[in-house]
Amino acid sequence: MLVLTRKLNEQIQIGDDVTITVLRVKGNTIRLGIDAPRSTRVVRGELERFADEGEAVADEALEAAAGSTKPTAPATSTSPLAAFMPARLETMPAELSA
Repeated sequence: MLVLTRKLNEQIQIGDDVTITVLRVKGNTIRLGIDAPRSTRVVRGELERFADEGEAVADEALEAAAGSTKPTAPATSTSPLAAFMPARLETMPAELSA
């Protein structure tokens, strides 16, 4: 593990396309900004297992809706992230999909 010390507004570069910036320091808490491409998955460490579960639920809902034009309810999840998932999956109106 690499351990670095950074001050306010200083950055850490990971590879060519990920930058972490120290945005705020308040007591024993820091706020970090992470600039990464959308294709790079960024999840807080303690939520990693829940994110995997949430992705599985979303994948199941998308597969179920693939052959249907009707809204489909995703599988019930006990994940703490379930509150942030849509209650149902709806197809996009044709005028928005162009």
